[in-house]
Amino acid sequence: MKFVIFDMDGTLINSNHAIAISVNNVRKSLKLDALNEREIITTINDPAKNSINEFFGTAKTYDELKKEFFRRVIFNYVIYARKFDGISWLISECRRAGYGLAVASNSPQKGLKRILFAKGLLWKFDLIVGSSDQIRQKPYPDMLNYIASNSKVGGNCVFIGDSDKDALAAHSANMAFIGAKWNIYADLSDDICKFYANDTKIAFEIIKKILD
Repeated sequence: MKFVIFDMDGTLINSNHAIAISVNNVRKSLKLDALNEREIITTINDPAKNSINEFFGTAKTYDELKKEFFRRVIFNYVIYARKFDGISWLISECRRAGYGLAVASNSPQKGLKRILFAKGLLWKFDLIVGSSDQIRQKPYPDMLNYIASNSKVGGNCVFIGDSDKDALAAHSANMAFIGAKWNIYADLSDDICKFYANDTKIAFEIIKKILD
């Protein structure tokens, strides 16, 4: 079976506001000034930056800050995050075309399914992979390699994401990549992203060209 793999934040779900509120909630608890939304999302998408350290410094241990941040993200997701326009259609068309569907997200595996369930997406996917002690976050290719290995698809995969972290992971996994430009904060470099889609209809056209 051929597989279409989706990043979650900024690709499936418009979580920009939920993430920004969560970052600033933690910063407020640490008596740090608020950051603007674009700065927050750009930092998260930058492969060269450790966003937890960038946002929160060393007031607490890295693991404590990471745990507190993702706890707030899960709560704020329910209130503020929304599926992007056309995502339900794109998922349905991919399924109708006979493609398998998967999610590869830097969100922790433990909370990932709760987020997808809250947005009505949990049962749409054959495989859902988040970060864990065993699977590193993108730009490492661990998630994509895991999905390709467990679905036995070989090179018949395409990954859709909105950042250079996603593009680099796809490149390392020797997997085709489509840049999701429907996210206003999409941050993609031309030298590592060959295909771009401004909306989900264009994305589906590119998917068919790659996989069929």
